[in-house]
Parts: sequence; C-alpha cells; structure tokens
Amino acid sequence: MARMVQAPHTRLLSIEEFLQLPEESPALELIDGIVERKPVGTIRHARAARRLLRLLEAHPATRDGEGFVELGQSFAGRGRSNHRVPDLSWYAHGVTPDGSDHPVESPDLVAEVHSPGQGRQLLEDRLRFLIDNGARVALLVDPERKSVTVYERSGETRTFEPGEVCEMAALGGFAFDPADLFA
Repeated sequence: MARMVQAPHTRLLSIEEFLQLPEESPALELIDGIVERKPVGTIRHARAARRLLRLLEAHPATRDGEGFVELGQSFAGRGRSNHRVPDLSWYAHGVTPDGSDHPVESPDLVAEVHSPGQGRQLLEDRLRFLIDNGARVALLVDPERKSVTVYERSGETRTFEPGEVCEMAALGGFAFDPADLFA
C-alpha cells in the first residue's frame, strides 16, 4: 500500500537538521517538522511524470522552462519546517542558481502522481500547501482514473479526462490532452 510513512525520528526537525540527514530512496520529506518517506512509485507513475515533463518541454508556452523530477524545496519561515519533494516541479524561466542544492523560488507548476493505495486527500493537501507557498498551478495526475485535476491559486479546481483539453492560462496557455499521459 503506497502512503506516506513516518521515518523514525523522535523530535521535530528544522530544515537545516533535515538537510543534514543522509539521502535515502525513496525520498524523505519534512512535513511540519516531521520526517516522512515518500511512497515508491510504479511504472505507470513514472511514465505519467516523464510524459508530462516531455509535454512541458515541447509546448511553445513552456519550452523555455526547466523541469525536475523529485527536486526538494524548503519552506522556511512559514510555520513549522517543511521540505517538500513533488513528483515534478516546473520553473517557467528555469531555476536561478544561488549556490544551493535546492531552489529558493517556488516552481510555477508542481505535479503529484497518484499511486495505488495512496490517500487522495493527502495528495490534495500537499498540492494546496505548494499553491499556498508560491506555486502558480498544481496538478494531481491519476493514472487509475486517467484524469488530471488542476488546482489554481484562485482556489478553482478542474478535472480533465482523456479527450478534453487541459489548458493553464497561468502557464501562458500550456495545454495537453490527459490521454497523452496515459497512452
């Protein structure tokens, strides 16, 4: 069953303490000071993320950007310590190098791919956190349902099925058919 699993730590950690931990696979995240392990993705999960990245790289509205799979981002000074690792992060103008291993600016788009057994509400909460902390658009990609749900800063949520055009004005008109993620 794929779900977030709390890693064995006895106290809340700061971002600085978390970033000193050894890297693990699957990835660790810091959620409100608590270390949690991301679920292991499946082939369908990885394919959907890879196909979305390719669509972003090829589309005229987004081709000048830069995308990353499972790139961690820290959120300091916003309540408890958080270091989140979305399945996909997209930066419309690339990442500004600042000497750090993790970007300081929020991605323009984040995507999470739903894995079997993973709580949908947990993913929705994760995406809303990322929107609330600077992402312009968040996508919940569901290979089982073959749907893409778009979350926007305005609070609007829309779900698209294969054969529909999933367009995001916040990304200059980036659009795709969800079927392209699940072919």
